[in-house]
Amino acid sequence: MSVDIKLEILPSGMVRFKRGDKQHNEMMALVLSQIVDDPEVMEELSCFFKGSEDIELLMGDTIFCG
Repeated sequence: MSVDIKLEILPSGMVRFKRGDKQHNEMMALVLSQIVDDPEVMEELSCFFKGSEDIELLMGDTIFCG
């Protein structure tokens, strides 16, 4: 996976971004930690990221989740 970091701030103020492998998630967590000033939210993000770190991609470079 690429380590390019892309996040989108939606009109509602919500932030949308892709999950990735461990390296991508660590970079995204670093970026988000500069924006988010709430330890509980950062813990939720950490759990969200951990859900994709052990997934092996068979095709492509994108993990989709609903």
